[in-house]
Amino acid sequence: MQPNLVKIYDQFINKENEDNRLARYEGNEEWFHGSASGMCHRKNYYMATQQEISNPRNATTDRLLRHGTIVHNDFQEIANWCLSDLGDLGGSSINKAIYSTIIELTSGIDKIEIEQEVRIPEFGVRGFYDIKVTMTTGEVYLYDVKTMNSWSWKYKFGQNIISPQPPLHHQLQLATYGYAVQKESDCLLDGMFLLYYNKDSSVMKEVEVPLSVMGDALEYWEQNYQITMNGSGFAKHPPPLLDNLSPQYDWECKYCSFKDYCKNDDIFDD
Repeated sequence: MQPNLVKIYDQFINKENEDNRLARYEGNEEWFHGSASGMCHRKNYYMATQQEISNPRNATTDRLLRHGTIVHNDFQEIANWCLSDLGDLGGSSINKAIYSTIIELTSGIDKIEIEQEVRIPEFGVRGFYDIKVTMTTGEVYLYDVKTMNSWSWKYKFGQNIISPQPPLHHQLQLATYGYAVQKESDCLLDGMFLLYYNKDSSVMKEVEVPLSVMGDALEYWEQNYQITMNGSGFAKHPPPLLDNLSPQYDWECKYCSFKDYCKNDDIFDD
């Protein structure tokens, strides 16, 4: 019988996703996810109160999201370079011009940290930033990597630009990590950047996010805390459906893992 490599690959992704869930979230389910910054407060409530997912992702969506994981893994390898002796590369079979370029581009970097946990305890927020770069001169830069398809790319960077600014929820996610990094590390960031990767063309673009957005991110999480919590823990009911709040965007419900559950939240009724 011919092996079904497609299904084997899908199960590999499922296994990798489950490993990631256990490593990141097992025992920390009651925290809000920093990756949900700027998104629907009801979804935040459902995730933090461990409600059962009603609309799991299909295999095609999981494969698409895997692209982002692969890109992140490549940056982990870059971080490993900077943590190791780059002189070892010179003794390998690597092309000397490539080796020289690597040395030149990384000479000013003191340390690269990938996917480290940060928290904002006062609002119950926990997350993992993508890339933090510390330079030998002391500057600190924070990056969040976003993959998108060509259809989304053309509305952000192509001829059909709707807005030159990155989506607000992308900015708020990065700013959430930025605020937590500054607070935990007792340092001031010198820049925050969204690093976009076109999954269809492999084109990459870097967009700076103003440091002032950290204040907006803090306001979002303070609002989220106020409407999802009470004095002794989580509120008994999820936040109400409110325009531009829950959900924050018209398209959120289409992709939400709690879509059907949200429609039938009368289980919370007295």
